[in-house]
Amino acid sequence: MKKDLKISFWADTDKGGVYDVLGSFGAAFSKALSKVVEIVPIKDVLEGTPVNAMFSFNSTGYEQWSKAMNSNVKNVIWSVDSFFYNNFYLYDRFSVNPNFVLLDIVPSDKSPIAFYAPSFKHCNYFPHATDFDFWKYKESKKEHDVVFFGSIIDLESRIEEMSQKYPKELLDIIFEMKETSLSYPEQPFWNLYLSAQKCYGLELEKPVFHEIFLDLADVCEAQQRINMVKSLSKFNVEVFGNGPWEKYISGNVKYRGALNVVDTVDVMNKSKISLHIQPMKLSGGLHERFLNASAVKTFTLMGINPWIEKDFGDAFGYFDCSNFADIEDVLSDYLNNEEKRIAQVDKAYDIVKNKHTWDNRASDFVNLFK
Repeated sequence: MKKDLKISFWADTDKGGVYDVLGSFGAAFSKALSKVVEIVPIKDVLEGTPVNAMFSFNSTGYEQWSKAMNSNVKNVIWSVDSFFYNNFYLYDRFSVNPNFVLLDIVPSDKSPIAFYAPSFKHCNYFPHATDFDFWKYKESKKEHDVVFFGSIIDLESRIEEMSQKYPKELLDIIFEMKETSLSYPEQPFWNLYLSAQKCYGLELEKPVFHEIFLDLADVCEAQQRINMVKSLSKFNVEVFGNGPWEKYISGNVKYRGALNVVDTVDVMNKSKISLHIQPMKLSGGLHERFLNASAVKTFTLMGINPWIEKDFGDAFGYFDCSNFADIEDVLSDYLNNEEKRIAQVDKAYDIVKNKHTWDNRASDFVNLFK
């Protein structure tokens, strides 16, 4: 097959990111992309070999992005969070360059980007995927009843920082937005902002919008995860991740510390149920946690989410993550009904295998250039 496109990666390592997850993304996508484009080693590009585009996840190679784009080379960056999250200033700075292309995994970013970065013309919704060769299903005993892979910030410290950072009047509005988000967790931040704008006449400059989004995304994510784990003290839940989890563990719940991505594959394979709550910073999009779990045929039980339900239907189980009132009953039902759980797992496996592999995304990537 003739490969018309020449693409180079800003980094060719399989390491990087928390638990090396980002490195595993790069390795998997490079493998998938090599089937449909010509991959040019970065050292050859630096020595003068021409390419159609440079590629990276998040911010890799950012020191040389300008040089590439000024040479009329497309610089394609695939984010792992919202445009308005950690890499906001970097993406915003380059958004005016016609050769900067962002693959954004958050569809709810569309409206705020149109408002705050109206000249940005090359931003495409591009959900993440999973690698069935890396997240390989193994027929093994399910040694773990319930697992949750997720880190948390030091919630009390962050709230104290916010109390010192924002004026009192604005802080009161921010905390009201936080409570609204926890009560209606499926709502994107943009909707919360529009409501505050309508109620209080709140008008945020772009940097302040980013700062509040960053704080609320982290605080609400941590609070939801803590509330979920606290609600499951009667169950054999094992929590993996960074942060002060010891403060919130009780009953039968065990904190196991953080794992690298390779060890995570092994534990996920041996687990009956993986828990998930969709974070605000990925509102409306997908998350690798439930894609990976589905690839190794581990059942996902998650907070109710209309966007995910639209794609996966009853392939997952759902609980109310606004108050967790039903989570014990739902979890107990799935733990005690293996036949039902396996039927739904098989359905999720098929959906992911057909629609959410890196090969699927490589095909979509090539179509961008058409």
